Amino acid sequence: MFYSTKYASPIGELTIACKDDKLVGLWMDGQKYYGGTIPEEMVERNEVRVLGLAKSWLDRYFAGEKPAIDELPLAPIGTGFRQGV
Repeated sequence: MFYSTKYASPIGELTIACKDDKLVGLWMDGQKYYGGTIPEEMVERNEVRVLGLAKSWLDRYFAGEKPAIDELPLAPIGTGFRQGV
């Protein structure tokens, strides 16, 4: 099952998605391919641990810090090309 949460960022509202304990996507609301790599409907859940980690990481990033991307457990979905872009 895929879970999601909303994040109010300085650049607009973002949706963060995960499956199991891995982050699988992040989209700006309204973007052209919003959620396009997720093969099933996302269930909104704010209490999922990995989504909280992502929000904390984004808080630090938008505060001007430089958190390391390897602090987050990532498992992007998509072709090799999509993942490389």
